[in-house]
Amino acid sequence: MKEVIEMFEQMQFDTKWIILGEMAGLGAYKESEHKDLFDFVKSKNFDKKIFIGKAYETYKNANDIIFFDDVMDCRNWLDINWPQHTAILIKGSRSSFLEKLIH
Repeated sequence: MKEVIEMFEQMQFDTKWIILGEMAGLGAYKESEHKDLFDFVKSKNFDKKIFIGKAYETYKNANDIIFFDDVMDCRNWLDINWPQHTAILIKGSRSSFLEKLIH
């Protein structure tokens, strides 16, 4: 996940958004891995940082972060706020159903 984010960060686009869903299959490491990823992304210079899912709920009051409980809440927001001329990285476990964001 971090490698993809770093590659995206280096791509030459004027505006970049990142949308991350929960990661599955982490077992006992679920909380620590989500925190680690959140901290990693927070340090990056993306125009919008969007997190979806209960695993990120603890961090929803962080500055410059947009948080949604589920993918449909995010989809409804994107229907109104879909950006023009913006590169968007959408990444999460298959169980997050993030494909609903672009259908």
